[in-house]
Amino acid sequence: MSNLDDRMGAIMPSRRSFLQRMGLGVGALGAGLFGGLALPESVLAVCEPPGNPGTPKPRRRDCRMILPRRPASTLSAAEITQLKDAYKAMRALDTSAPNDPRGFLRQANVHCWYCGVGTQVHFTWQFFAWHRAYLYFHERILGKLIGDMNFRLPYWDWDTPSHRKLPGAYSDPNDNSNPLWNGTRSMDPTDEIPEEDVGEDVMEAALTADTFTEFGGTTSGSGIPEGTPHGAVHVDVGGDMGFFDSAGKDPVFYAHHANVDKMWSDWNKASSTHTNPTAAAFLDLTWNFYDENKVWRSIKASQVLNHDTNCVTPMGRRSSWSSPASSIGSPSRPTGGSARP
Repeated sequence: MSNLDDRMGAIMPSRRSFLQRMGLGVGALGAGLFGGLALPESVLAVCEPPGNPGTPKPRRRDCRMILPRRPASTLSAAEITQLKDAYKAMRALDTSAPNDPRGFLRQANVHCWYCGVGTQVHFTWQFFAWHRAYLYFHERILGKLIGDMNFRLPYWDWDTPSHRKLPGAYSDPNDNSNPLWNGTRSMDPTDEIPEEDVGEDVMEAALTADTFTEFGGTTSGSGIPEGTPHGAVHVDVGGDMGFFDSAGKDPVFYAHHANVDKMWSDWNKASSTHTNPTAAAFLDLTWNFYDENKVWRSIKASQVLNHDTNCVTPMGRRSSWSSPASSIGSPSRPTGGSARP
């Protein structure tokens, strides 16, 4: 058992037995994410809907070049600097303009609101599409704040055995001088995500699911990967990542979910029969977010399904998934799948 499991065992009687008692298996989300714990009033206050922004405007056309997302563990020094600069600028808004919806805490509270306080997008077929839309707007905001709309979030490829530690950018330096650091984590920089949570058997079970019902869920139930590996990694990282209301306060959340989103793309590409729902009830699912210009926007599930076509109306996905050997700006698409809005 890893040092991470040892420390988690000191917090809970046994990580394994705890998760099994929850009825979710060893790799499923723990108490904060699946246990139905009540949230404190202080959380409810900061997760209220964003004032009265009026009628949202539909998401506009997005004709940016499709660029590859890079594995967070293999970013160059320049890419790490850019990533840290982006989150530094976002965090600065928390102090300089606390009512700016693009600020880091305001962005984190989007997840808080949609994931239990105001409504719930987990445990149903909303899970993948909502998080894809959330990452899309979050990524655009980061790009706007550093004046580079070609900025792309990295993904934490914890399914690669050599990349199961926290990506270095998020833990070096391992203190509050690093805008990607979060001091609540249970996971230390030397810890690794356990094989049982993200290993080959786990990934195969998810990526070979026959139908979207099995992979992505239904109107009333979740799909295979929402518990493991998605939830397992939340628990492994611990701290803010272990609770719905605070998960978005850890910058590694967004790298984690970028890889979860990649899984959806990989599943789609694994077989011609791996298709997304075509029912209007799914395609017309609609959520609202602030964009990079602080404009209140609406976006539908149907608008986040095509990630390989430029300039789709009203929104095509603007990122492809990169293999570790690919470089930013590479026009090639890896066979592993593409991703993100």
